[in-house]
Amino acid sequence: MPDIHAHKQGNECGRDREKFAHSRMLIEYGEGSSFGSCSIHCVALDLAQSFDKQPKAIWAADYNKKNLIDAEKAYWVIGGKKPGVMTKTAKWAFAEKKDAEAFIKENGGKLILYQSWNETAVPPRMITEYYKSVQKAMGGPKETADFARLFMVAGSGMCPGFGNAEDFNTLEALQLWVEEDIAPDIIVTNLRDDKGRISRSRLVCAYPKVSRYKGTGDPNEAANFSCITPEK
Repeated sequence: MPDIHAHKQGNECGRDREKFAHSRMLIEYGEGSSFGSCSIHCVALDLAQSFDKQPKAIWAADYNKKNLIDAEKAYWVIGGKKPGVMTKTAKWAFAEKKDAEAFIKENGGKLILYQSWNETAVPPRMITEYYKSVQKAMGGPKETADFARLFMVAGSGMCPGFGNAEDFNTLEALQLWVEEDIAPDIIVTNLRDDKGRISRSRLVCAYPKVSRYKGTGDPNEAANFSCITPEK
């Protein structure tokens, strides 16, 4: 594991990153420096302190295989019986949905799945059909919604929130779900113009609900939309 050889101890906490290979993370900054940590907690601290540097890539360890994966594309499980690293609430990354769900089944926790309706590499219906299969296996929509929810993002390119995590903050939604028992029914997404300015916002509703304009107010503001169950 080259990143462990480069950062044997967490830059922030000093912990042995080989011992915490399952939870470690790595930031690669645009000017060539990097930051190794044993957990997402220390990554958040470094990002807050390094406001003068632009992250080029953020990597997280796959909980099972311990190899580094793109943190933005990982399936994150928050909470559960396993104690967290540097935080009370555990946060684990998985490369595969099936591995995240197997972990939840054994250890508890919550899972948010999401995909853009404009995705071209993986047809969007693949994930909606997959979610339906999970519902069937778990006994129905209500039983599944207790631990896993799907959000399909309209009007966004691939990987919603990739350019700016605040534009589609699934991590915050997970934290509220786990720590305050506030299950996410909606997540607001911001869409930006070619100059990086927010041009409109939208409600992203927990599947199968969709966002619909109320008929009054600025159609570029999420507040003027509501979530409805589409007619079959």
